[in-house]
Amino acid sequence: MTHSEALEGLLLVLEDAGVAHLLVGSWASGFWGEARMTVDADIVLLASPGEVLSLAERLEDEWLMDLAAVQEAAGESTSYNIFHSETMLKADLFFGPRDAFMSSCMRRAQSEPVFGPDRALVRVESAEDVILSKLVWYLKGGRVSERQWRDVIGVIQVQDRRLDRDYLSEWSPQLGVADLLDEAFAEAAAELGE
Repeated sequence: MTHSEALEGLLLVLEDAGVAHLLVGSWASGFWGEARMTVDADIVLLASPGEVLSLAERLEDEWLMDLAAVQEAAGESTSYNIFHSETMLKADLFFGPRDAFMSSCMRRAQSEPVFGPDRALVRVESAEDVILSKLVWYLKGGRVSERQWRDVIGVIQVQDRRLDRDYLSEWSPQLGVADLLDEAFAEAAAELGE
């Protein structure tokens, strides 16, 4: 079994359980932009501790986790790492805040063939929300993560005119990343010689 197969299986369990979720992070940016090697997966979930306990019980045969700890993380809206027992893929489960931006991300998430054209459709963060989320993480990290920055540039370059710039302009000031968004667009254009 590959990492992508393990992750696909996890996402299908989430879908089947009816848990609000979306694939974010490098898997999402790699789908919309330039793929890069990654050893973990990031998934945002909006679930109650009770839903999480039921979900964890469905996953415990294939995924290594502490049921009490994952339930506690859900109750505190923090994160928890689980590991696929066969591939050792690490999945970072982020029990997201139920704020306006996360609500928007969940509404705009799309079902896409992230793992290939003949594979299952999974819920993935939109290209615009990948850009905004990555810029927020880049800012929180002190503007030093070259990986986060390159992910943003890659999505901008690949998606180009398909991006909803009005949406980006609406949310970037609210998230405190408007200056970084402008800088990213300028750098992406300069690299393409535009």
